[in-house]
Amino acid sequence: MEIEINTGDWVYIGENRISAVVCNILSEEKLEIVYLDSKQQAINEHIVLKNGMWVFENKNPCGGYAERSQRLELYVSILQEGRNRK
Repeated sequence: MEIEINTGDWVYIGENRISAVVCNILSEEKLEIVYLDSKQQAINEHIVLKNGMWVFENKNPCGGYAERSQRLELYVSILQEGRNRK
């Protein structure tokens, strides 16, 4: 069963189910997302689909500060609004 994913959608990463917002679809199995790190800063990073679960592409953090990127403003806004609803 295929699940359709669009930019602006919420996805969950890894076993800890980190909430993230999709900002770019690179392929069916690779996305660019924004999420909140442990310091509550918005970070953009790539995730890949492995064994039916989204996981970070790299084991070590390699993303950038999404709030500094104009192209990611919409997705950071969605992320922050979602955080405020919890």
